[in-house]
Amino acid sequence: MKKILLFLVMLLLTGALQAQDTTLAGIVPVDESGLITWQGVIQVSGKTKDDLYKKGIEWVNSYFPNPSSVTKKRSPEDGVIEGTYSIRLTDSVNGRKVPSKTVNYKFRLEFRDGRFRYTINEFTLKADSRFPLERWLDKKGPFYDIKNKPYLEQVRDTVNDMVDKMTAFITKPDKPEEEEW
Repeated sequence: MKKILLFLVMLLLTGALQAQDTTLAGIVPVDESGLITWQGVIQVSGKTKDDLYKKGIEWVNSYFPNPSSVTKKRSPEDGVIEGTYSIRLTDSVNGRKVPSKTVNYKFRLEFRDGRFRYTINEFTLKADSRFPLERWLDKKGPFYDIKNKPYLEQVRDTVNDMVDKMTAFITKPDKPEEEEW
């Protein structure tokens, strides 16, 4: 009877271990060249390039703590905003989140009449030398480790939240001007 019980326990443990996700694929979007990249085009009918550019600048100024140091290019003529920023990753220690690694990234906003495009890419781990995050996704590489899954999920969640807030801000209709009585 003990052997049967032990066998059943081992069988359940084996099934539980196989049910764990042991891959990092699909956590973050990867472009055709194998680089982690978020990119999308948002349609905004009835808005000119200049209107959308101004909304983009307003969003950058409201989203980032120090927007003048974040943006590297602000070109109203071309309708382009480029910048770099970072994501502070956390570890869970005794149920508390503590600061861990820092991931740097670049973003580019391009504005045209009736639409804008965002590109968020060039994710690098802040280290002694440049460390592209794509190394974490290479199954054959020495840096592939399932322990990096929470970090990739934090990057994904942070960037998705940023894209949602940016899209909502830029596509939000302007308030109608109040009439003076």
